[in-house]
Amino acid sequence: MYSTTRPLGLTPILTVNDLHAEVRRPKIGFQPALAGLSLDLARGEALGLVGESGCGKSLALRTILGLHNRNEVVQTRGEVYYDGHRLDSHELSTLRGKYIGFIPQDPQTALNPVMTVGDQVSETVRHHRKWTWGASWNHAVHLLAQVGLVRPGAIARTYPHQLSGGQRQRILIAIALAGEPEVLLADEPTTALDVTIQAQIVGLLHRLCRDHAMGLIFVSHDISLVSQLCTRVSVVYAGRIVESGHTTNVLAHPQHPYTQALIASLPDHTSAGQRLPHLMGQTPSLGEWPEGCAFRTRCPRAQSQCLTVPSTESLDSSEPHTVQCHFPGQAAGLKNHHA
Repeated sequence: MYSTTRPLGLTPILTVNDLHAEVRRPKIGFQPALAGLSLDLARGEALGLVGESGCGKSLALRTILGLHNRNEVVQTRGEVYYDGHRLDSHELSTLRGKYIGFIPQDPQTALNPVMTVGDQVSETVRHHRKWTWGASWNHAVHLLAQVGLVRPGAIARTYPHQLSGGQRQRILIAIALAGEPEVLLADEPTTALDVTIQAQIVGLLHRLCRDHAMGLIFVSHDISLVSQLCTRVSVVYAGRIVESGHTTNVLAHPQHPYTQALIASLPDHTSAGQRLPHLMGQTPSLGEWPEGCAFRTRCPRAQSQCLTVPSTESLDSSEPHTVQCHFPGQAAGLKNHHA
């Protein structure tokens, strides 16, 4: 794992307190999608958010930024602090891009197909820095080189469809860096990339944290990938953080049955020649969260106490480690998959 040590005793650059979001569904009304999510991020720190698809990881980033899809109608409440100052919607709009960068999940749809790559990056530079067209273009080429693109001048004159998925992903990172943000929110930036390109993207994000003291929230469904980059990890299920702590501590001593299931399903934790264990059931959809602990319908050790939402407990360990479970620490017990 890359060594990114969290600065101690410093005010976090980004703090999120008790974030809730409800998404309106046709003919049904508003349904909960985030249920009291809280986190903090220090300068130079990489924090991973992990969980299955549909757990609320991407929605959490968009809600923090006040950005939602056009077809989403979302009600939110909670507090977002940047450098100790509570933000309202107007202040968020001024901070987005310049101080808080965002890498969306899908470069195929995030990039404008009728504009060259250089125009898209330089347009962002001009917006945040108020530079001339020429200065913005030159800096755009510099950013393309910074994210590891070969022959950045030539790349700047191409269109997105002429490039590979890994190249387009790097362009999104270049756009996110155009304002020199102090915080970067990355929504699964390695999705659908091969392992070689994944490693390059992870290395690039690590260097940005190290060299520019940039705080990073890295969203992924791949806990093994998060372990390579992030100092801390928060496990998200049904809009809640169910376990959080130092990455090495959480991976070595997972306390929540959902975290245990995610780790147990990794190939490294299964003997050669055996089927991977799997977790029964699936993430509940909006409006279908069970009463009490949302994980109880899939949990192999659920009991009557799980009909109430468990409180978040701090565990007695050398590193900060919290878990939201009535029965933390017991073995989860997965089933082997027989296809």
